[in-house]
Amino acid sequence: AFELARRSGKHRAILVVPERGAAHGELALLNADRFSEPDTTPVVQLAGAHVSALEEGASTGEPCTVVVEADRTPASSVNVTATLRGTDPELAPLVVMTPRSGWFASTSERGGGIAAWLEIARALYDAPPRRDVLFVASSGHELGHLGLRAYLKWHTATAGGAHAWLHLGANLAANGGDVILQASSAEYAELARAALAKAGRAPNLVVPLGTPPRGEAREISSRPFIFVLGTNPRFHSPDDRWPYAVDLEKAASITAALVEIAAVLAS
Repeated sequence: AFELARRSGKHRAILVVPERGAAHGELALLNADRFSEPDTTPVVQLAGAHVSALEEGASTGEPCTVVVEADRTPASSVNVTATLRGTDPELAPLVVMTPRSGWFASTSERGGGIAAWLEIARALYDAPPRRDVLFVASSGHELGHLGLRAYLKWHTATAGGAHAWLHLGANLAANGGDVILQASSAEYAELARAALAKAGRAPNLVVPLGTPPRGEAREISSRPFIFVLGTNPRFHSPDDRWPYAVDLEKAASITAALVEIAAVLAS
């Protein structure tokens, strides 16, 4: 409904509030997917505490004025990248990717993927694989995937010819929420499903083949991929903080499965 309203051109402004009854009651921000090409309709995102006042005003037809001032200021950000050389340089590489930025602290949203990314690097360094492994932790996840798009632009030959992409998605450390698996083929889906089940974290949902993926995985959907992510009751909220937002046992078991998946793909 929000996307349709934003693109219709029929509204002078759009106010966005969290779902009624959301536990945090704070801001729960939408990603700025069109950050590089912003829409002309201003969008103001508000905390849940404002819902009642807005509904009361709407029921009585009270006028509402929205004032938006915006400036675009040049700034720099970085991706963190590394290459681990395999024993057979003739083989196409594996790419292991995860976002490294998000709204607020993003402790459980981003922390699980970053921890798994580091652990995969450590495990493959200790037991060198056959393939080269390219690691990228990208910035700008919440701003239209700016960092990953830059990486794909600057590494066209290497990344374009990758054997597979392992995407460590959001909420792998979240306290509560489901585990979701998506892959580009039945073979990859079964590889990942079996590894997660072995670790005691069988996915709650395996996305049907051919379904357009979410998040950064959209940027690599034409390539062979495995995408593991989760849901999170504190998603995009200031309440996504240590320690109560994090399930360390869940993060460790999912990480063990991802290490196994990466080792197979890299061999």
